Amino acid sequence: MAYPPSSDAVRTKMEALSALAADAPEWAPFMRDVIRMPMWMLPAVHAAIERKGWVTAVDPLESIRGLVRRLAIDMKLNNSEKRIAVDPDDED
Repeated sequence: MAYPPSSDAVRTKMEALSALAADAPEWAPFMRDVIRMPMWMLPAVHAAIERKGWVTAVDPLESIRGLVRRLAIDMKLNNSEKRIAVDPDDED
């Protein structure tokens, strides 16, 4: 899929993904090539697509990205690779 994808292409892809489980292999290329978000955000992306608020959006890609960010915060998702190491000797 060319980047940036057309709104119709994004809607078609999200409609197809909305019927799939979060562990389906089709999610990886969508996360990487279309929405351009890391895989650790997949639970939020999956939840956002299931809500289907993007269906009527002028720009479904921007709509889904905003919702994904809010859901990731609500779901308390974080990238474990970016966690700050805590010094076990530091007892605040």
